[in-house]
Amino acid sequence: MAQSLRKRQKIVILFTLGIGCPSLILGYLAFRGIQNDQALMEKEQLTEHRFMARQIAESIADSMKTVETVLLQTLTFPERTTASLADDIKKLKVLFPSIEEVFSYDETQDILFCTAKLLYLGEASYFSSITQYTLTTQTIRQAQRLEFEQQNYNEALRMYQQAFAEGSDRSVKGEILNHIARVQKKAGLVRDAIRTYQTILQDYCSEQSENGLPLALTAGLELGAIHTGRMDTLQALEAYLNACQGLLETRWILNRSQYVFYSGKICEAVESLLTRDQGNGRFPDQKRRWIEFKQKSEELGNMTERLLMFQAQFPDRFGADIRTSSLDSLSVWQRFNWGIGDQQFLISLHDRLGGNTCWGILFQPDSLSKHLIQKAVLSIVPDEQTGWIVRDKDGQVMLSSVHKNPGLMTVQTGFHDNFPPWSLEFYQPETIVFGSLLTSRRSIYFYMFLLIGGILIFGLILSIRSVSHELELSRMKYDFVSTISHEIKSPLTSIRQISEMLQSGRQPSKERKQQYYDVLVDQSERLSLLIDNILDFSKMEDGKRLFRFEWVDTESFLKEIAEAFEHRIRHEGFSLRIEIQRPIRGLKIDKSAMTQAITNIMDNAVKFSTNRKEIVILGFQDDQCVNISVQDFGMGMKTEEMDKIFDRFYRGGDDLARTIRGSGLGLTLVKQIVEAHHGRVEVKSVLGKGSTFTIRLPFQFSDDRPQESNHRK
Repeated sequence: MAQSLRKRQKIVILFTLGIGCPSLILGYLAFRGIQNDQALMEKEQLTEHRFMARQIAESIADSMKTVETVLLQTLTFPERTTASLADDIKKLKVLFPSIEEVFSYDETQDILFCTAKLLYLGEASYFSSITQYTLTTQTIRQAQRLEFEQQNYNEALRMYQQAFAEGSDRSVKGEILNHIARVQKKAGLVRDAIRTYQTILQDYCSEQSENGLPLALTAGLELGAIHTGRMDTLQALEAYLNACQGLLETRWILNRSQYVFYSGKICEAVESLLTRDQGNGRFPDQKRRWIEFKQKSEELGNMTERLLMFQAQFPDRFGADIRTSSLDSLSVWQRFNWGIGDQQFLISLHDRLGGNTCWGILFQPDSLSKHLIQKAVLSIVPDEQTGWIVRDKDGQVMLSSVHKNPGLMTVQTGFHDNFPPWSLEFYQPETIVFGSLLTSRRSIYFYMFLLIGGILIFGLILSIRSVSHELELSRMKYDFVSTISHEIKSPLTSIRQISEMLQSGRQPSKERKQQYYDVLVDQSERLSLLIDNILDFSKMEDGKRLFRFEWVDTESFLKEIAEAFEHRIRHEGFSLRIEIQRPIRGLKIDKSAMTQAITNIMDNAVKFSTNRKEIVILGFQDDQCVNISVQDFGMGMKTEEMDKIFDRFYRGGDDLARTIRGSGLGLTLVKQIVEAHHGRVEVKSVLGKGSTFTIRLPFQFSDDRPQESNHRK
């Protein structure tokens, strides 16, 4: 074993020095070449990313300049009315979605938005927009005393109607109608109150009360309350939803507190009505309109708060600069990044277009990023594998490519004039060097290395397996020679000793003498079987073994073998039992060869038996074969050994099996003889319980087979 191990080590060392090391050197050189190629590709990618970043920044700057130029042309168009200017700016906002609003600022420090519809106004703008008046007529005062002090609703109603007939101002008449409807509701004249509130909605929609509250909005809420009291849910929902529509369309002038109050009252009432109807599935259209109102109200509310914040803070930030004309040029747009809290304002200003008014563009950050920057990036960056990110001034991601892991950053740059104040980053995917081999321009070297390495490894494995097989075969042959020497010497020694005893006449009795004769016969047959196995194995290996086939009676044939073998093993204490399951067909076989095969199996049964010295021969047939089984109750074998026991010179895998006499050729001959008869040998074994060998000879081994056959392996 030590010599075998040294031979293997020598082969591995020679292979490593002669082939393995050069191959590793070639592989290392190829790997370095690929690394250099990867570095070159990364450099080219860096240059490409810088070029794309520059193109994107220029594209954004050009788009901004286009917006400013088009707006300037719109503002300086001669003989333009305010209405036509608003229409053109609306078209401009559709053409450039990144524009949030166009505004003007004059020296009175008032910000005017050209197209924005604010849900409500700031406090200063609100008080300058409403018209206040007072109901001071004698008739009104008398009617109010009758209503509130005396609760004489009929007389109060008559006095209010008289005041309405005497009035001429629309706001006053609208306020009086509101009083009339209120008194009608108190007096139980519900239908009359409904008609009066509807009149206010139709004819006095834009009028305000003496407290500055919109009469139509108040009338809408009162109508909803009346219909709710009458359990007319549909009409109540319609009244409240019409009021919601008026709030979104900014039909009335409200300040923030008024808007919050009215929208809160409407929300409370509508949610109560819909909750009461929950589960009935009614009013699907009203439910849909209510959901749309809440979404639109939230969206417009955020926009209103943002623009009011801008309107309130702009004069303090830019008013002094504009009044003193400290802005650089009167004909060039200037851009500013201005942040208030969490709000960011991107502004482009043009100072005084031929007067005291300064015009500006307010860009919406989200729209600017989605409609302008994202479009520019997607049109310039052709490769989907290129990762990119747009971050705001706080480093938060605003836009990004679809890559979850962008990889290694190659370029980080801003936009022209820091407008918008965001950064653009490019990334390259994190590639493993070996992963780039598939696309590398020098990958041919790596593929050749892999091919050569694979062939060399395969050759090394094949060589080691071949040498190992030859070494194992040499060991088995050595064991075979040693075993055969012992197997031949042992019976010869017994024969010589007994022959000498018989020759000298030193036998004690006739019975003892008969036992000696039995031993002589047994040892002679044992020696003969061993020599026959060796000679027949040699012939079959060379393809010179001749088979002479003849018909035999299976039952008689097996009994003849059993009787001959039983005579040999009787003195060793073995019992041999034969069982024939009739009917059983005859066999066309080489009687001598088949006898040798069955005898070898029984000889193994004797060798490997333990305490239970019993052998069973069973003959039976099935649909296709005649079967001859030999069963023992000895030591058995492991499952992994069952495929090896028919190999030449194999004598078992454990030490106990190796100590049992044998040449290692018996079962090899059995398999060759049975296969020459077109049959097969099957084995079943349980370790510690015994084994069963079955010879299966097919029926189709028919009469037309030649009487003499030359078997070649």
